[in-house]
Amino acid sequence: MRKSIILLCLLLSAARLSAQNSVQRVLDAIEKNNASLQSARSNADALTLEARTGNSLENPEVEYVRNWSRGPEQTVEGELGVTQSFDFPTAYAARNKAARLKAEVYGHELNARRQELLLEGKTLCIRIVALRRQVALLESRVENARRVAAAYASRLEAGEANVIEKNRSDVELASVQSELNDSRMELASALVQLDAMTGGEPFADTDFPDAEPVMPLESMIAEYEERAPALLALYSGTRGAQAELKESRAGSLPSFTVGYHYEHAGKAERFNGVVMGMSLPLWGNRYNVKRAKAHAAYTENLLREARVDNRAALSELYAKYEVLSRTLSDYRAMSINCNEAMGLINKALDAGALNLVEYLTEVEALYSVEEQRIAVERDFHLTVAGINAILL
Repeated sequence: MRKSIILLCLLLSAARLSAQNSVQRVLDAIEKNNASLQSARSNADALTLEARTGNSLENPEVEYVRNWSRGPEQTVEGELGVTQSFDFPTAYAARNKAARLKAEVYGHELNARRQELLLEGKTLCIRIVALRRQVALLESRVENARRVAAAYASRLEAGEANVIEKNRSDVELASVQSELNDSRMELASALVQLDAMTGGEPFADTDFPDAEPVMPLESMIAEYEERAPALLALYSGTRGAQAELKESRAGSLPSFTVGYHYEHAGKAERFNGVVMGMSLPLWGNRYNVKRAKAHAAYTENLLREARVDNRAALSELYAKYEVLSRTLSDYRAMSINCNEAMGLINKALDAGALNLVEYLTEVEALYSVEEQRIAVERDFHLTVAGINAILL
């Protein structure tokens, strides 16, 4: 007896470990094969390169002028000019910092998209397990309703039941068969969605994975503040807006041009010289500075709003988690075995201890409890997945 118990515990542990591994394989497949995630990676790479290409020197300018003169006077026959323009040095430093922070934003946004897709895949797995359990429960209920309908058809022929009872048993069968068909269609749709996300990774689990540990609320809020990609993107965006403000202020400083100038007048005369110039940004830059200030204020407000929303969302999830934990514990404490209870109800109907109305009421109550148990366990795992999304 003791060996049988130990073997059963090992089998249950292996089944739960397999469920955990199956979900992880799904997440690995999403990270490797998901087309949306691959597109997001390519877009982040392109945007990062674009941000880094805007801080180089302008292209040098080369100009040559050839003159022709028909008069007797000696004139300049040709001029060659080579010039290079550049901004005030601090502008390059400001632009470089702004570009680096933009690249950080794109990286964090990519991580946020990755986390979003992995959470979506994980919740799909949980819903699929719940739907499979619901389908199995409804299949059992349909089989039982079919047996009752056949029994009342036989009773009607034997004169032991009336048409109303026969019709009621048929209606019950049609109703639960419709529920089963709806659940099967919902399950098929969820499997198609998961297949599209993973690129074909199979998922055949019928057991929920082990419940993940959940750290205290304040600790999780601190974890999100430090690691959440969406918040990190806003942090970098705020710093980037400040860098852009410095860059726009640097635009008020002059830019310079240096170069070489060469002239020749026939074979006798050659002139070499240096070109130096300065551009003064007298018009319009103040509007760029005002725009940059407004954008910096906007990004700070976005960050502040996101932090408040994040705390509120986590608080809501934790409140839901506590309620679902208690409810799930209550359901697990119940010692109802659906198959055994259904057998007793069927025996009572066959023995005449229950009429059809009482029988259907008992059956509805029993299956409703089982469906609610599945729904509570599903919602519990979905809530835990939402809380621990930062760990994906």
